[in-house]
Amino acid sequence: MNLNFEIQNSTHLEPGIVIDKILLKLKNKNYGVLGFTDKSVVFNSHSSGLVWRSERFSRLESGKFEIISYEDYYIVRFEYRPLALSEIIFVPIIAVVFSVFGIINGTYFGILIGSVFVLQMILKFFNLKRIAKEMLNDILTS
Repeated sequence: MNLNFEIQNSTHLEPGIVIDKILLKLKNKNYGVLGFTDKSVVFNSHSSGLVWRSERFSRLESGKFEIISYEDYYIVRFEYRPLALSEIIFVPIIAVVFSVFGIINGTYFGILIGSVFVLQMILKFFNLKRIAKEMLNDILTS
């Protein structure tokens, strides 16, 4: 079970140029490229370089760029996963545990702490959707 999203945009750039721009963007953002062909690039957030903990809030988990040819233009399809499956599972569990312990002990501070975890995950999700759109637009316009 993965939470994948897809966006796409059209371009008149040749596939080779688009692939080069994608690879350059991924290298600059310190993503790990798992493989590429003349029509697609697959990447994930695991790279050989160092990534600050604060950068995790603005990094996609994984993704795939695919170029689809039409008569006089190309569609660049970007399928991405903003959050890891473990994050989707464990953050709500942690929130519930904090809330239950807070209620059992008669302090409702645990509910506040649990809701902060969920709020952080929701904000990260929407931030990553925005970043994915910006990434695709940067590749096709720069």
